[in-house]
Amino acid sequence: MVNILHISAHMGGGVGKFLSQTTSYEKRNNSIYTHKILLLEQPQKLQFIDVCNESGVIVEVVESYTQIEKEMLEADIVILHWWHNPTMCRLLANFPALKIRLIIWVHISGCNYPALTEEFAMIPNRLFFTSPYSYENPLWTKKAYEKILGKSKVIYGLGVENLAIKAVNENINSDKFTITYIGTLDESKIHPNFIKFCKEVIKRVPCARFVMLGDLSENNNLFEQAKIEGIESCFDFIGYTRDVDKYLQESDAFGYPLNPYHFGTTENSIMEAMAFGIPVVMLDQCTEKYIVQNGYDGLLAQNEEDYAKCIQLLYENPKERSRLGKNAQNTILEKFSMKSNVSRMHNQFELILKENPKIFQFASTIGEVPIQWFLEGLGKDRVLFENVLADKENKKLLDKVKECEPILRGKSKSSAIHFAEVYPEEKELQFLKNILANG
Repeated sequence: MVNILHISAHMGGGVGKFLSQTTSYEKRNNSIYTHKILLLEQPQKLQFIDVCNESGVIVEVVESYTQIEKEMLEADIVILHWWHNPTMCRLLANFPALKIRLIIWVHISGCNYPALTEEFAMIPNRLFFTSPYSYENPLWTKKAYEKILGKSKVIYGLGVENLAIKAVNENINSDKFTITYIGTLDESKIHPNFIKFCKEVIKRVPCARFVMLGDLSENNNLFEQAKIEGIESCFDFIGYTRDVDKYLQESDAFGYPLNPYHFGTTENSIMEAMAFGIPVVMLDQCTEKYIVQNGYDGLLAQNEEDYAKCIQLLYENPKERSRLGKNAQNTILEKFSMKSNVSRMHNQFELILKENPKIFQFASTIGEVPIQWFLEGLGKDRVLFENVLADKENKKLLDKVKECEPILRGKSKSSAIHFAEVYPEEKELQFLKNILANG
């Protein structure tokens, strides 16, 4: 047996779903690879941990770095699940000086914040990406790109193909056309003009109804914007729910216009909608353009008006809606199946097992203290934040920081506020938190 040790900050959201499904699949199929998961944070929700426990996959919360060192020494391969989480940064800065084989599984694009620098990407034996979009990283030189390309692989790791056996929804209901959105409603993810997108749709499809599955507390402005535009009656804000299947079965289309600077890669909700045979409409950007082929298994829009035209096309052409939905199911079965992605993962395991274990060091790249860890992930915004920290009374710089991307102003997702709350002793982070929280 080959021992694989996974280390992740937590098992919430998409990462939790991926980890639980992939490791449980391996266990059910009696793989030669045995998986164990260490979590750096106390879990807030047990949904995906329960899946692992039921399958016999061991999940433990780290009590000390001594425990991590012991588990690393017993592992044939160590996998760090990375999205620039503050607690993972602490582990990286204090990484054990042990000879191991190391994979970093990148769960964000790395093209926007949090940014994946070429210096960081060069450190591990191998990199696993979850979208080809990661290769468009604007921070990499051509030389670095070629090296990273040679040591990496795109592996999706989602098991939604079982949903693709469900019949495609071919309902024709002229009284209501249901457009569903599933996921975080946070400004860092959903498009800042989302309500205007919806208003444009209503002009063309007056019976459109928008069903929103996600915690509205993440973005209280969304409902207020709908009221200002006079279209609040067209929305159903369901909140967080585990009963996603019920709403997908009642959907005519899946509308998913995201923030152009979002960090996502393999979007769980898109995969689930496609598996259900629901035509997906997104913007032609970022990872979205790699998930669907425009006009074959989904639609990609250029702007608000084009998005509304795509929805109108689906509303007026049930047969086209059905064709796109069935093609989407085929894409899930062929491109995103658990079997094919686990096979790719095994191929990478075989390659890395041929390499000799070695010692890895991250502190010289990401820094030794929390403010340096935060700055390391800023990418194009790093200079601005460094300048404001060097000149804290400069009003022009302070105003620019207050207008930075929503993800940097948020309360989670590795924002400045998130880092400051994890490391309250770090004065520079507290300074940034005060600026952004009161901005």
